[in-house]
Amino acid sequence: MEYFEDYEVEPSEVDKIIDEAKNKIVKLVEENAKTELDDEFKRSEILSKRLAEKETLIVQKDFEIDTLNKKIKELTETIQKKKTEMPLTNFNIGDSVYLIETDGKKHSIQCPRCNGTGHVTFMVGDEEIEGKCPICKGHSHYDYNLSKSEVEFYQYKPSSSYEIIGIQLDLKDSKISVTYFVGSFRCPFVESEIYKSYGEAKIACEEANKKSLEKAQRELEGKETKEDRS
Repeated sequence: MEYFEDYEVEPSEVDKIIDEAKNKIVKLVEENAKTELDDEFKRSEILSKRLAEKETLIVQKDFEIDTLNKKIKELTETIQKKKTEMPLTNFNIGDSVYLIETDGKKHSIQCPRCNGTGHVTFMVGDEEIEGKCPICKGHSHYDYNLSKSEVEFYQYKPSSSYEIIGIQLDLKDSKISVTYFVGSFRCPFVESEIYKSYGEAKIACEEANKKSLEKAQRELEGKETKEDRS
């Protein structure tokens, strides 16, 4: 019967190299796995931060949208209210209208007391004395280039017809004013300055002529009113 003694077998050089290679591979795999996990974690943190930023932005945009919707609602209600308050115009674009204009002639009146001389003769006892007219005070209060005791004034006539080419609405102090653009005139007109017919314009001219003459008479007599001077 044979007996074998136990003994340790020294690993060969090849086995050592293989074991070292295995250990290095395992360590490399572990390091790569750790690096990849770290990278994934960092990417996850970045994505989470971006997501939080997007959510915050969405909340802000929702708030802005709600604010804009409220403003739109308020503006819509204001517009609807102003529409109900908007005045009805007596004229429309395309209407033919008439204005009043000066007749292009010079008109003047002389003092009836001195006939435009500015002087009158007074009797003092048996003696005649010449002095300033007590009515016109000897001169015009309107235009010093005119003859003494003479006042120039305007007279008006209806214009030819013009077309309304535009209407302008202005809001000031919660009140709406209406003006009209007529013909080639640059300045707009208010409703009281335009007329629907030649007959209406003629009546307005007659009234304006009367007032102009009365103003000239007051001016000649030195009785101008505050309104006359304005």
